[in-house]
Amino acid sequence: CADLRDADLRGANMRDADLRGANLGSANLRDADLTQADLRGAILRRAHLEAANLQGARLGFADLRGANLCEARLCGTDLCRSKLNLADLTCTSLICTRFNDADLSGTHLALANLQKAVLDATRFSANTLLPDGTHWTPDTDMARFTDPTHPDFWRSDDPTSPAYRAPEDVPGD
Repeated sequence: CADLRDADLRGANMRDADLRGANLGSANLRDADLTQADLRGAILRRAHLEAANLQGARLGFADLRGANLCEARLCGTDLCRSKLNLADLTCTSLICTRFNDADLSGTHLALANLQKAVLDATRFSANTLLPDGTHWTPDTDMARFTDPTHPDFWRSDDPTSPAYRAPEDVPGD
């Protein structure tokens, strides 16, 4: 397994790369092309993936806790059973992305495009953990996590979450 912790890979062409189990913790992958890359089981904790292209990448069982994926393209990406706790997915394109059994607790999804995203493989499984710590169901209104104008837009009480809203930011307080 490759050890690329803290590596500066900004703008790198890693298309179709085999990075299964690689340690990319805190790596700078801003604007990198990881199209169709195999990152199953990779460690990407606190990695910088802003505006990275991860279309069609395989990230099943990957550890993306605290990663910054703002404005990244993850269309058709496999995030099944991945850990996305406290990740920032603001303005991220997640069209047709698979999140089956993923942990999204504390994740910021404001303005993310979840069109045709799959949050559970079967109607009998409800293991995908949502940003607020609840489990996904077919009745879940995902707009409350993605649309800042939603009347029940979710914000975290955890100051370590990118979705944190300080008490002084709460109207009426």
